[in-house]
Amino acid sequence: MTDDLDPLAEQVHEQGWCVLPEVIPDRALPAVADLIRAEDHAQAPACAATWTPTSNGSADTSRYQRISKAAGIVAKLGERAGFVAGDRLIGVVRSLLGGYARVSSDFGIVTRPGARRGFWHCDWPFDQSTAARIPQPYGDAIAARPHLEERQVTGPEGSAVLYDARLWHAVAPNRAGESRIALAVRYAPWWLNLEVRRPGSTQALLVDELMDGRPTTAPPLVAAEFDALPTEVRPLYAHWVARP
Repeated sequence: MTDDLDPLAEQVHEQGWCVLPEVIPDRALPAVADLIRAEDHAQAPACAATWTPTSNGSADTSRYQRISKAAGIVAKLGERAGFVAGDRLIGVVRSLLGGYARVSSDFGIVTRPGARRGFWHCDWPFDQSTAARIPQPYGDAIAARPHLEERQVTGPEGSAVLYDARLWHAVAPNRAGESRIALAVRYAPWWLNLEVRRPGSTQALLVDELMDGRPTTAPPLVAAEFDALPTEVRPLYAHWVARP
């Protein structure tokens, strides 16, 4: 880890996020964006079919007309996925999560033109029933209300935003004339239980029951996909290869 990584890790400690530029190489950007668009198109019907009111904390059934997610992008990038374990990025990740950090899931995000501001949420451990900062009932108007001290994070194409998903965050509106494409990669410490995300596992089925059908699983890699990943990326996904 180089010396200039320490301030970035410290920034995450102090404010919860930082921006790391030039993570995805310029030469790889078109391929990554094209793959996310293609997977978004292919997976959209299934995503819409599994929509529930808890999927985004609102009763807005048109969500997938404006913003959608496509799971398992890195596995399909193959040899082009080296940036997921790039020296600068993984240095910050390991300084925050330890030397054996791994990926819990990844997905592409497509935010279409005209997409409205998303809803305040934090991924863990608080939810609408346990969080104290947002008054009940957790209505759409309250959940989407801007905060006086909020900041919209921006950066050049290919940059990475590293942030603690336990922070309150929301999807920014897309006022541009074209879709906004992003790749989300969730890094986790080695000790975090990820079985709740393994399709068909006892814990995943329990979560599915408790969350009224909200999909929370992440597709495992098949052996051929894992073997096609760069050597430096494989340790991040070794735990998520489909079992025989």
